[in-house]
Amino acid sequence: MSVATQTASQRDRIATLNDRARQAMGVACTAVATVGFRSLPEADQSCVRELIETFDVFDEDNDPHGERDSGTIYQL
Repeated sequence: MSVATQTASQRDRIATLNDRARQAMGVACTAVATVGFRSLPEADQSCVRELIETFDVFDEDNDPHGERDSGTIYQL
């Protein structure tokens, strides 16, 4: 289904499911991690998971389709 034909109700449902998956990784969804992520120290992995689970500042720039389905984390 293209974004143009997707209804607001469908976008809201997808966003809700993505919120649940993000906030309860491994419970509300199957969490998959890359080898690179798994090679990080456990403390760093925990920090990244917390950043993902608590992120809620979605806007037109980082969520143009309204589905809250992607993000980027930078390590400084």
